[in-house]
Amino acid sequence: MIDGPLVRVVPLLVAITYAFVVVLCWGGGYMVELSALCLGYTLVIIAAYVFTASLVLAHAVWTRDHRGTSPSITSLIRAFLSERWRVDRGLSLWQPMLTFIIMMTAFTFFKQSTLRGAGFGYGPWIAEADRALFGTDPWRITHVVLASPWSTQALDLAYHAWFAPMTLGVAFCAFARPGSILAWRYLATYCLLWILLGSFLAYVFPAAGPIYFASFQHETGRFVGLTQSLASEDAALRAHGAAGLSALRYQQQLLVNFKHGTIMLGGGISAMPSLHNALAVLFACAAGHVSRPLGWLMTGYAGIVWIGSIHLGWH
Repeated sequence: MIDGPLVRVVPLLVAITYAFVVVLCWGGGYMVELSALCLGYTLVIIAAYVFTASLVLAHAVWTRDHRGTSPSITSLIRAFLSERWRVDRGLSLWQPMLTFIIMMTAFTFFKQSTLRGAGFGYGPWIAEADRALFGTDPWRITHVVLASPWSTQALDLAYHAWFAPMTLGVAFCAFARPGSILAWRYLATYCLLWILLGSFLAYVFPAAGPIYFASFQHETGRFVGLTQSLASEDAALRAHGAAGLSALRYQQQLLVNFKHGTIMLGGGISAMPSLHNALAVLFACAAGHVSRPLGWLMTGYAGIVWIGSIHLGWH
């Protein structure tokens, strides 16, 4: 149990401090864009809260029915809100939401403004490090082992499903027991990953993924085999009536927005370090504290995200 109101709001204070620095240093003249990002992430986290609240309420109703008690749904909601107000004036309920909105607004702006000017100079060095580590470009291994277009589509769907736990994890923190150490650690780590890995290290070691090598590096042919393989698999999927690879559409959209300097929700290009992989590990660690089976499930998902990030050319 986390004691002390100041300690409990550390994740929120970290997010506010980060946002203050970002806006103070680079936010001048971008109030419209920042407001749009803030509104967008507010709607995203509200949707996550509604979904999570529905699950919590469904569980409460199921528990009520099995215990033979008969409080109404309205009574259950009123009791939940009254308890949160009594314990911490609702702090545990609204802090995760505010932390998410502030952190994601500031980070998304930082990624598309400040990181944009850092270049991608470490891309070739990281590509060589990968080749030295694996004996070849890692994508060649995954495209041999997972040679079917349907395998690629499965990875594509799983990889981009990452945005669900990215938001729902924060919402679950809001509905955890007030003062929960796990929820506090999750939120604090969540913020630090975006700041230390997604901002600081991404600025110090700027790099775009292999899929963007031809756009930002002199060695334009280095990953042409990867782009051709993905394009071929996308065409094969479409020929069979499938939707194709969403990764290719997202990658193209991100590149167009990058070249035009557009600031958008979820935009920006940065591949070092991988926040997809870092947060997937966080999901697994948190899930393992909830239950061992859930922990193993999310560990498997983290492995899929790692493979997908290579296979689809993101990292």
